[in-house]
Amino acid sequence: MNLAVILTIVLGAAFIAAIVFLRPSTATPEPDAGPAVATPETAAAVLDAAHRMLAEDRVGEAGAVLAEAVRTYPDDAEIRRMHGDVLMQQERFGEAYSAYEAVLALGERSAGVEFTAGTLASMTGQTGRALEHFAAAASAEPGNADYALYHGQALIAAGEVDAGRAQLVRATVIDDSRAVAWGALAELALRENKVSLALQHAVKARTLEPERTAWRVIEARAATRGGEPQRALDVLEGLDDAQRAEPGVLEALAGAYGMKREPARAFAAYERAVRYTTSDPALTLEAALWAERAGEIERAIELAERAGMLGEARGADLASRLRSRD
Repeated sequence: MNLAVILTIVLGAAFIAAIVFLRPSTATPEPDAGPAVATPETAAAVLDAAHRMLAEDRVGEAGAVLAEAVRTYPDDAEIRRMHGDVLMQQERFGEAYSAYEAVLALGERSAGVEFTAGTLASMTGQTGRALEHFAAAASAEPGNADYALYHGQALIAAGEVDAGRAQLVRATVIDDSRAVAWGALAELALRENKVSLALQHAVKARTLEPERTAWRVIEARAATRGGEPQRALDVLEGLDDAQRAEPGVLEALAGAYGMKREPARAFAAYERAVRYTTSDPALTLEAALWAERAGEIERAIELAERAGMLGEARGADLASRLRSRD
């Protein structure tokens, strides 16, 4: 089951009386009594009550009911799994991962559970654990492109690039419409200076998702690396001001203009971005540097000073150096 699906479950109407009725008994057990056991009826009732609360957006109450149910019925995997899902909705990802670890420990090791556990491990910075879960999911369902894709990305994050690339390729074989897989392959090829291959993969990704800026940036960088700066500029043509203010886009634009020996146009791109994003110190400093390259010294000093006021320590140094040129 995909994490995005889990986070967007739509359930039926809520019913307060069921919540009260379903609270575990507070009666004192016999001294030799063991832990309560969730029969199919009680487990289903708890889950149904939680579903109903979620339908009315009473996430906190659902979480409280499920947390109590976990304490009462610690060996019920489905209750623990739903508790993990509610914790995800509350963005308590570390606790959600612990809930899914408990589900796995209880023997529920389906591909969907492993995949969600892997996603949560990745979100909480546990790369090694994420890799284990994604590998298990991909092994359990070898025909699932998502599992191969995430497994590949986890391998690359862990430094196992060749194995990661193999999984990405596998994902494209299973389903060649996965733009993320093609984009990731393009980035890998570009890192290895395989420009032609990077362009091929980037074009595939952009064709599948033309609205995704990242694929255009990779293609533009590859085109510039391959000595085709105008192609890079053509790929980035038509982006709006917000997109043009993104660091990756600006770097790709500047790289292409730099190769064409047109620093003034690179500076114009950065200055436009500074006007759109007025409080970014790194962006402002970069604009100052391009102003210097373009020969706009007074403007470079202004931008450098502004970068310094925004907290970029190098701004004041740049402004001082530029003034000393006179």
